[in-house]
Amino acid sequence: MTTEKYKILIASFLAGKLTADRFQTQYFQLFKAETGEMSEHDFKQLDRLFADLDCFCADPELSDEGDIDEAQLRVYAQQTLKAL
Repeated sequence: MTTEKYKILIASFLAGKLTADRFQTQYFQLFKAETGEMSEHDFKQLDRLFADLDCFCADPELSDEGDIDEAQLRVYAQQTLKAL
């Protein structure tokens, strides 16, 4: 399994082609439907970003302790892209 589809999705978000909400939705769909094999390293990177996206809250008024905002999500997405 290649991580190319994840790299493209993450890069699109970082380039501003996707909103954070849309990125979250597409990433969840892609990751949950994944059936290909991948290295343990790649899985850990992608799984960590999944967890980060699970903590993402677009509305600051609804944000709870431990939630992350879009700026933090962009940092984590960049780190994941670099690690892949």
